[in-house]
Amino acid sequence: LQLERLDVAGVLSLTPRDAFFPRWSWRVRGGLERQPQPDGRLALVRQVEGGGGFALALGNEVLLRAFAEARLEHGGGHAHLVDGALGPALGLVGQHAGLGWQIDARRLQFGNGFRRDEARAALQWQLAPDWGLRGELRWRAAGDNEAQEGLVDASLALQHYF
Repeated sequence: LQLERLDVAGVLSLTPRDAFFPRWSWRVRGGLERQPQPDGRLALVRQVEGGGGFALALGNEVLLRAFAEARLEHGGGHAHLVDGALGPALGLVGQHAGLGWQIDARRLQFGNGFRRDEARAALQWQLAPDWGLRGELRWRAAGDNEAQEGLVDASLALQHYF
């Protein structure tokens, strides 16, 4: 048994654009996360990441989001004390009757040529106003500019909101 991820804080603020107000959407997350490293192993790293962009309403209960994201990471197999990455993210978010869902994909490119690709699908059930149960299926691939074999993992998380 080992820790895969611990979020100290995570916020996703989606405000749909409209004809009168070009609102910005943003997200930030920080904590510990086990990630593929340039040397091929999985390592628990300290990280903070975030980004901004826009969200468009696709009907009453679905939002399309497109963000530019950045990540700072400490630990693992990178050559520097802190390594940074930039990349695009695209996703769909929806909610109906206490059930939320999310599908998204992103690519992060580190300064040394190392990259991480990720796609995930998640369902979240609202158990109470400040508690949720989240199931997630995630595909990840990492490496330099060559094709890399992907990892697939599934997780179940109990989340508390305050």
